[in-house]
Amino acid sequence: MRDGDGSTIEDGPIIYGHSERAPIIILSNLSSDGFCVVNARIESFDTYNEFKAAFGGKLPDANENGEILFGAQGRIVQIAPTGSREAPAMRLVVGTRTENK
Repeated sequence: MRDGDGSTIEDGPIIYGHSERAPIIILSNLSSDGFCVVNARIESFDTYNEFKAAFGGKLPDANENGEILFGAQGRIVQIAPTGSREAPAMRLVVGTRTENK
């Protein structure tokens, strides 16, 4: 990755993906707090609903933007539908461990 001046960004995110396949996986740098993001194309939003159903009804309700936010094993997790009706997708974000103080 490069910044606006063309200089290399040493601690930028790590991106895994392929132009013809899904998903795209984005990791923050490995040396500090961060996150992992998976963006995946899906067949339809029914697929997104099937993914949510795999949690056995234990997910909280979605917010006004359709995002589901919760904590799991000390990490913040976000699940959200993305894309459009013509090109549906979903996003899964897992943050680094949070500490209880």
